Amino acid sequence: MLSWRHDACVVSIWTVQGRLRQVAFTGSVDQIKAVATQPVGESDLVHRDGMWFLYATVEVD
Repeated sequence: MLSWRHDACVVSIWTVQGRLRQVAFTGSVDQIKAVATQPVGESDLVHRDGMWFLYATVEVD
Protein backbone atom coordinates (compact mmCIF):
# COMPACT_ATOMS: atom_id res chain seq x y z
CA MET A 1 0.00 0.00 0.00
CA LEU A 2 3.03 2.28 0.41
CA SER A 3 5.74 3.07 -2.06
CA TRP A 4 8.79 4.89 -0.68
CA ARG A 5 11.17 7.24 -2.54
CA HIS A 6 13.86 7.76 0.07
CA ASP A 7 16.02 10.03 -2.10
CA ALA A 8 13.18 12.58 -2.36
CA CYS A 9 11.65 11.92 1.10
CA VAL A 10 8.24 11.22 -0.42
CA VAL A 11 5.84 8.33 -0.17
CA SER A 12 2.97 7.19 -2.37
CA ILE A 13 -0.06 5.96 -0.41
CA TRP A 14 -2.93 3.85 -1.75
CA THR A 15 -6.25 5.06 -0.31
CA VAL A 16 -9.88 4.10 -0.85
CA GLN A 17 -10.17 7.19 -3.08
CA GLY A 18 -7.09 6.34 -5.13
CA ARG A 19 -3.34 6.78 -4.87
CA LEU A 20 -1.84 9.86 -3.23
CA ARG A 21 1.54 10.54 -4.82
CA GLN A 22 4.50 12.63 -3.74
CA VAL A 23 3.45 12.94 -0.09
CA ALA A 24 6.43 14.42 1.76
CA PHE A 25 7.68 12.79 4.93
CA THR A 26 10.15 13.93 7.53
CA GLY A 27 11.72 12.83 10.77
CA SER A 28 15.00 12.96 12.63
CA VAL A 29 18.17 12.03 10.76
CA ASP A 30 18.18 8.65 12.54
CA GLN A 31 14.52 7.98 11.71
CA ILE A 32 14.94 8.79 8.02
CA LYS A 33 18.07 6.61 7.86
CA ALA A 34 16.24 3.72 9.56
CA VAL A 35 13.30 3.87 7.12
CA ALA A 36 15.73 3.92 4.19
CA THR A 37 17.99 1.09 5.38
CA GLN A 38 15.89 -1.24 7.55
CA PRO A 39 12.89 -3.42 6.66
CA VAL A 40 9.70 -1.39 7.07
CA GLY A 41 6.91 -3.25 8.85
CA GLU A 42 3.40 -2.13 9.68
CA SER A 43 2.48 1.51 9.04
CA ASP A 44 -0.45 3.55 10.28
CA LEU A 45 -1.88 6.74 8.81
CA VAL A 46 -3.21 8.80 11.72
CA HIS A 47 -5.31 11.99 11.65
CA ARG A 48 -4.87 13.98 14.86
CA ASP A 49 -5.56 17.64 15.68
CA GLY A 50 -6.19 18.45 12.01
CA MET A 51 -2.85 16.97 10.89
CA TRP A 52 -1.90 13.69 9.25
CA PHE A 53 0.91 11.47 10.54
CA LEU A 54 2.42 8.33 9.01
CA TYR A 55 3.77 5.99 11.68
CA ALA A 56 6.12 3.44 10.16
CA THR A 57 7.77 0.67 12.14
CA VAL A 58 11.22 -0.67 11.30
CA GLU A 59 13.27 -3.56 12.63
CA VAL A 60 16.43 -2.46 14.43
CA ASP A 61 19.08 -4.48 16.21
